[in-house]
Amino acid sequence: MVNPLLLRIVYAYIQANRHQDKARLQGQLLDAGIDPELVAIALKHVNVSALSGLKRQPDPQPPDVIPAQAPSLFLYLVLLIVASFLILLAFSVKQPDWAGILVNLSTEIIGAIIILVIVDRRLRRSELRAIREYAETSSVWFASLFSREISTAISYSKVFGLQLRKIQPKPYVERPALETLIDEYTQGFLLYGDAGSGKSTLLQRIAAKQAKSVIRHPRHERMPILFPMRLWSDGNLLEQVWQEMCRYSPVKRRMLDCWLASGRALVILDGLNESLKPELALREIKNLRNRYPNISLIVSFRTSLLSGIPVVSDYLDLPKIEMPDMTKEEAEKLFFLYYSTMSRP
Repeated sequence: MVNPLLLRIVYAYIQANRHQDKARLQGQLLDAGIDPELVAIALKHVNVSALSGLKRQPDPQPPDVIPAQAPSLFLYLVLLIVASFLILLAFSVKQPDWAGILVNLSTEIIGAIIILVIVDRRLRRSELRAIREYAETSSVWFASLFSREISTAISYSKVFGLQLRKIQPKPYVERPALETLIDEYTQGFLLYGDAGSGKSTLLQRIAAKQAKSVIRHPRHERMPILFPMRLWSDGNLLEQVWQEMCRYSPVKRRMLDCWLASGRALVILDGLNESLKPELALREIKNLRNRYPNISLIVSFRTSLLSGIPVVSDYLDLPKIEMPDMTKEEAEKLFFLYYSTMSRP
């Protein structure tokens, strides 16, 4: 079994010392206590350029500019109906002056609608392609035009999912058994492990997949809400989670409350040990779960926190899952991907 961070450190060390012969490198790594199987895998690719970025998996960052929510097409429909009514009224009026005024007014309204639609990018080809890409059925697309809740869910999930994809490690080895844990533990779970074991990366993958599901089925899937606990300061956790969501796309507070109360929210709190006051943070998490018992909740923390504060698993009453190290097969696949990626011209 291989810790992902250890794997990357070994790989970087080999690249930094690749001028040495393999036998010497092998001896240095074995003397350092590195697993012989890991050493054997790593030494297959000593001729790759240096690997960078031996850091903790970064948190997703909101976009620089939050996309403004467009007016509902229902407004355009109402204006179009009014314009059509004015045209009919104009032809029924006997006085020529009134008919001309009404026709001019209705045509101006229609012209304004066309301009608004174009400026709003509702009917641009890129927008239509995006709708076809993300909406599996025409009913979802139609509902998003007239339902503020559905359009908000889709807008947020699109931006949030995009930001997550930007920070996905490259290369990355998929671990399906872990990435689908939320399907098995629908109420959530506690994820613990050592530093560098891949907890944050896993949670981001779960959130990204859930965001994609929301885009396809916005009326039924749970909204993914990922909040790094290092951002929490003394105060209302839910309020701070909501403010972080709005940095991706505007979400009304009452809408968030509705998602939480109905169980249509997947709340992921990453890195409880990174909060300044873990004990107070744990109480806030407990209060959140008591207030909204139907939510799916995932909390991650380092193994050392299990004994550092009141037993987290007992306090939150959720199943515990230890973050497993990478298997030999996964480690070898990752090294192969490193080689394939870094050796490209």
